[in-house]
This record gives sequence, C-alpha cells and structure tokens, in this order.
Amino acid sequence: MLGALANLLVLGLVGLSGAAMAGLVARAVAGSRERQKEWHEVVTRCGLVPMKTDRWTTLLSLQAQGGPVEILAHEEAGGIQLEATVKGAPPDLADVVIRRETLKLPGTREVEIGHDVFDSAFLVQGTPRYLAALLDARTRRMLLEAGAETALSLSGGRLRAQVKWDQLARVLPLVVDLGRRLAEITDVPRSLEENVRRDPHPGVRLHSLLLLLQDYPGYPSTEEALRIAREDDSAQVRLEAARELRDVATLAGMMARDSFELAVAAARALGETRNPAAEPPLLEALARDNPALQAAAAAALGRAGSAGAVPPLLDLAESPSSPRELRRAARQAVAEIQSRLAGATPGQLSLAATDAGQLSLAPAQAGQLSIAPHAVGELTVPPPPGVRTRSGG
Repeated sequence: MLGALANLLVLGLVGLSGAAMAGLVARAVAGSRERQKEWHEVVTRCGLVPMKTDRWTTLLSLQAQGGPVEILAHEEAGGIQLEATVKGAPPDLADVVIRRETLKLPGTREVEIGHDVFDSAFLVQGTPRYLAALLDARTRRMLLEAGAETALSLSGGRLRAQVKWDQLARVLPLVVDLGRRLAEITDVPRSLEENVRRDPHPGVRLHSLLLLLQDYPGYPSTEEALRIAREDDSAQVRLEAARELRDVATLAGMMARDSFELAVAAARALGETRNPAAEPPLLEALARDNPALQAAAAAALGRAGSAGAVPPLLDLAESPSSPRELRRAARQAVAEIQSRLAGATPGQLSLAATDAGQLSLAPAQAGQLSIAPHAVGELTVPPPPGVRTRSGG
C-alpha cells in the first residue's frame, strides 16, 4: 500500500516538473519573440532593414542593414553585443582605435584632438590627420553620448557596443549614426578646413590648422583655413595663421597687446619673417621692462634686424642690470646681424678682435658710423672732408 502511494507521488512530481519545464520553455520562447519584435521596431526606426534572425536557442543572433552600415547583434546573458561594419570605409579606418580611457599603460601612444573633455574620456590611436577629420564636433558628441550609456569601442574598422535590452532604443541609433559617419570622411583636407571654420573648441581648430599646414601645404583647403584663422576668436589660432602668412602687422599687434606667453611667441614669429618691417616693433619690445620678451625680441632682431638695431642691443649686452640670459641673447643677435653683412666692406660692421662681442666698423668714409676709441660703445659720425671739428675742452 505504501509502495503504491510512493509511486503515485513520484509520478505526480514528475508530471509537475514536466509541466513547469514546459512552462519555462514557453515563456523563454515568448520572451525571445518579444525581443525579436523589439529589434525589428528599433532597427526600422533607424532606417535599417532586418535581414536575418538565427535562433538555435532562445538567444538571438540578429542582422540589419541600411546604406553602408551593417549591424550584427548577438544576444548574451543579460544583454546584447552590437557590432557595426561600414562598407567602403577609407583604408585609414582599419588603423583607428577608439575606446574609453581607463588605466593608461606606460608607453601608450595616443592622439589628442584638442578637446579636453573628449581627450580625457577616450584613448585614440591612428593617423592624426584622419582622426582629426573624423572626430569633428558632431562625431565627438555622439561618442560621448554613447559612451555614457555603454562600453563603446572602435577597432579593426568595427564599432562595438555592449548594451542591455532596455538601452537598445537609445544606443542603437547612436551606433548606426556613428557607422554612417565613418563612411562620410573621404576628403580629409576639406574636413580639417571645416574644423577650423566651425569647431567650438579652439584647441581642435588649432590642431586642425597645424595638420593642414604640415600635411597639406598649398592645398586650397589650407589656404582657406588660413584666411579663416586670421579672424579666429582664439589668439593662439590667430598667431599660427599670422606666423604662416608672415603677417608682420598682426604679429606686431599681438606682441604689443596680448598675454606674456603670446607676446613672446609673436616676437619669435616676427624674427622668422626676416622682414625689415619687423624691426621697428621689435625695437619697441626690446625697450620694454620684461627680460623674457626682451630676449625674444633680441633673438628675433638677430634674424630680421639691420645695423640700426645694433646700438640698443649693445646697450643691453653691456648693461650690468641686464639679466645674464638677456645679455647673452643681445650679444648673439649682434653677431648674427654682423654675419649677414657681406665681408665687412667699408662702412659695414665687423666684430672687434680685441673684445669679443664688441663691434667696429670697416675704415670709415664720410657719413659712416665708427666706434669712438675713447668711449667704448659710443658712436660718432666722421665729418665730411674739409669740415673742421672742435676738440673737446
């Protein structure tokens, strides 16, 4: 009797277990169908066409395509792995790595775009000019938005994101838009020009301008970017444009009005012009009570100054109150001016052999400058023939 009851109990438990299992399977299949329906709705809203569904288990593998972008989705426990590939993407894309900035290993090489928030959020590797063209304000915004939702990465030409199902409707449109953006960058110089024209971050505008000057000299986009950069809100961007264009007036204005660092940089850039018109503003800077700016102006006069710049340079070189570095810069500038004068023919400057750093003149002719022997550094003008001079005393 007891055995029969036990057998009935076992059969009942087995029946209940089978029914429960069937219920679990039914619910899993129903859930899979609901997720598949959600996938179709989301990809359709993104302008994609659902292509294929593999369902060997209750976990889905899904595919959708639209234009150059193809999306693969592999369901995993607790979420879904999205992967976007782009047909016809530029070859440079295969070398690009973009991922969230975590622990940076020693020796890691990365490219910074010039946007502090983005540069601190993402590690970026690849060809600098292509990356700057790709990572314009729109693309950076999409990456930051997607990165705030999920772990997003780009490598080997594939964009990947790990999301939960409740994030799919927010993240998939960003992934699709990013994929389409990857296919759009084909004219790198033009994209860099647009960065110079429109990017809201001055660091990005400067970075793009420098890349154009370095990699695309003489291109129409580079010339247009220089024209735009001359009127930029950022003094640093204007400085680089003026330096490249050898714009003496702009550089002189920046040296007179802008911050200390920019004034020094403008002085150096004036020297690089080697333009005689740079001498007057550099002489004004030489007279300012700012040793660093004076030293920069002295070095610039060594490149762009004439013999007329020598007396004030000698004053600084021989003044006990001048800092050591300033005296050295002034002496070097005098030597450079002298070296540009052809062979010290009559009336030209030459270095005195008896006192390093001093100047003498080749045998004087009427109206030429000479160093007075009784007062080192004093300049006198010999009188014209037949004119008598009064002796001192």
